[in-house]
Amino acid sequence: MRWHQIWHQPERARTFLGSPSLLRLQDGALLATHDHFGPGSPRTHNGEPGLTSVYRSEDDGVTWQSVTHIVTAFGPASFLIATGSICWVSHRGGGRS
Repeated sequence: MRWHQIWHQPERARTFLGSPSLLRLQDGALLATHDHFGPGSPRTHNGEPGLTSVYRSEDDGVTWQSVTHIVTAFGPASFLIATGSICWVSHRGGGRS
């Protein structure tokens, strides 16, 4: 499998990408997530970092499409359950950065 970059955040944005998660779905697609942190990152109404981005690839990671952004989710981890459901684990907001 050959991997391609999903997202790049320029250093000048002062937003960093962390907590990566990668999951292969039952239909063969890949689901990738990461959160945003750092002094330039999007903030919740409480002023804490708390944005997670979700991407999907249907060609083994050659190309990626943005699926959604989840506000107030930080430090995501995704698990595929035997039933085919996706379990999403995160904590609300983030630490001060």
